[in-house]
Amino acid sequence: MLIDWILVLTGLVFVIAASLFDIFSRTREVPDWLNYCFIACGLGIRGIYSLIIKDYWFILYGLIGLGIFFIIANLMYYTKQWGGGDCKLLMGLGTMFGSYPAIELFNPQIDAPFLAILFINILIAGAIYGLIFSLVIAIKKWKQIKLKSIDKILFFVGLILGALIILLSILLLKVRVLTNLGIILGILVFLSLSLVRLIKKVEKYCMYHWKKIKDLTEGDWLVEDAKANGKIIVSSKIIGLEKKDIAKLSKNKIKTVLIKEGIPFVPAFLIGIILTFILGDVLTILLL
Repeated sequence: MLIDWILVLTGLVFVIAASLFDIFSRTREVPDWLNYCFIACGLGIRGIYSLIIKDYWFILYGLIGLGIFFIIANLMYYTKQWGGGDCKLLMGLGTMFGSYPAIELFNPQIDAPFLAILFINILIAGAIYGLIFSLVIAIKKWKQIKLKSIDKILFFVGLILGALIILLSILLLKVRVLTNLGIILGILVFLSLSLVRLIKKVEKYCMYHWKKIKDLTEGDWLVEDAKANGKIIVSSKIIGLEKKDIAKLSKNKIKTVLIKEGIPFVPAFLIGIILTFILGDVLTILLL
């Protein structure tokens, strides 16, 4: 249907624009105005079409999608998994794809609710994307990463155990689902023992930066408490800096604070959307 193409193409335009902001802008953030326009466009398109066809379920699906992704976005934000821009972008996707778009580019397998498949695919794409991104940083800044003997030992232990689990799964498990589960388990063992520690090292030595107060933006995450005269001015436990926090820091004449710089995650949204329309339920494909 034409309306489904309009929703899909509009969604892709906004996510591509958000990706460019996330990667190339000075602040490495998706501006609020872009996300709010995204949400408004999704609801606007659905609202206008609902009036034309006199079927108000079309706008209701957008509102339901917004509500579902609003809840998930807040969970991701308050557990410090995603930044505010990522969360608002997810809500925009909820308005666009609150109902299943009747577009099957390559006949994707989608048996579960579309929003559930979309979110899971974004998580899968994000995990792979984040891992590759961290490894690239590790290679580029290898000299900055201070590995200990235990890190090297765990890498090889994880590699051997993971490879052994995968090999035994292929040789001994005759049911395809169990074989695939064994392979996934082997990969997870390798990642948890070998690469998780490396990623933590990359985060510590390559993604923590001292930043001047004048250069701070809303949403920046403090690594450690900002103190003046032994008193905590702004706690690192807060979920992203707000304007009032930056004002406090400036008022107390704190010059710099240690900030955690996250990876530009929005491209994972784009990859997840593309996977959804091309492959459908990626998790089911991996298992079956």
